[in-house]
Amino acid sequence: MLLLASDGLHDNLYENDILSSLSHTLPPSLPPSLPSLLLPAAAAALAHQASVFSTDSSRVAPWQLSRALLSQEKKKTLHPFTWKRKEREQAAMCGLDDNGRPLRALGGKQDDITVVLARVH
Repeated sequence: MLLLASDGLHDNLYENDILSSLSHTLPPSLPPSLPSLLLPAAAAALAHQASVFSTDSSRVAPWQLSRALLSQEKKKTLHPFTWKRKEREQAAMCGLDDNGRPLRALGGKQDDITVVLARVH
């Protein structure tokens, strides 16, 4: 199975969220020919779940976690002038402090969400 998706899916769903959704919409017990017919519905279910989570203000979304974890590593690869500018941009965009902690409320990221599932034989 091949999953192609815009960042709106990955900003709002963790890998286990994606796998859980797929296991519900495409259970392994289905006959081999049937999952291909269910791929559009499975893709729509993933997009819907990401859309719902994008407005959920009670959870730490994957995009927030990745920004917090990677911000210090990114600084090491940038020129000091650049990382200071990037730090200000990041703070404005994500609401993170210098230590990568969210300054604003928790929640998803409303963004374009596109999902395509394909079965490769």
